[in-house]
Amino acid sequence: MGAAIQLFSVPPGPCLNAITSAFAYTAAVVAVAIGVTLRGPRPLGTRFGIGAGLLIMAGVWFFCTVHDSLLARIYLMNYGYAAILLVAAIRIAPLRHGRREEKALFWSLLVFSLHFFPRVAFTVGLDAEYTSNYDSTVFWVALTLSVTLLGTALIGAVLALAVSDVLDTLRRERDTVTLTGLLNRHGFTTAAGAKLARTETAGLTMVVCDIDRFKSANDAYGHNAGDEVLATVGTLILDNLRPGSVAGRLGGDEFVVLLAGTASDATEFADVVGH
Repeated sequence: MGAAIQLFSVPPGPCLNAITSAFAYTAAVVAVAIGVTLRGPRPLGTRFGIGAGLLIMAGVWFFCTVHDSLLARIYLMNYGYAAILLVAAIRIAPLRHGRREEKALFWSLLVFSLHFFPRVAFTVGLDAEYTSNYDSTVFWVALTLSVTLLGTALIGAVLALAVSDVLDTLRRERDTVTLTGLLNRHGFTTAAGAKLARTETAGLTMVVCDIDRFKSANDAYGHNAGDEVLATVGTLILDNLRPGSVAGRLGGDEFVVLLAGTASDATEFADVVGH
């Protein structure tokens, strides 16, 4: 929208047009920064976005109405946007150790934020004048090209991560028993197999258990009562599950846990769940 405002001079007049386009650009950058950091452990809040946006807009207004300087506005806006996006990249820095899609998101955002500094310095330098042929200036061409390429990469990373999240959700729904919150047979087999492939088996113990007289209780008190028992056992297992362990319901009243830890840890777990 900001580019369209500049190219078509709507609203007319250099100053009003500059302020309007700056608002559109600033709002977009702030929205991207806040949205992307929702993925990280420390998302940027609305107050940060409003504060950063107001600072940039105040500067644009000053260098347009009080002391007219196109050069100052260019540096203020581009370096301001770079700073906002760089803060966002720092906030999601832990993602560089995450999944492939999360790594792509972090690095594409980092490169996108840093590219503002050399691009402006090399294409504008220390001299800039308003021209009616703004769309043919070196700065505009470099801006369009860089934002198109790096922006496309950033959008691609965001879309890839969104698709990955959807697939993960579908897999969890497929592999999880809603009643107990535990993995089903397929989910447990897949998760346990992956864990066994990358973990020393000496640090893992398999615990298999069932519910005593479950069928009799189910027949006597009804299926709703039986479901409550299964849900209670599932919660009990999850509440006492050690980090790095995998738990599932094989079917009926049979449960299985691939427990991380020593044999004594497994014995303690079995005693707690069994009693």
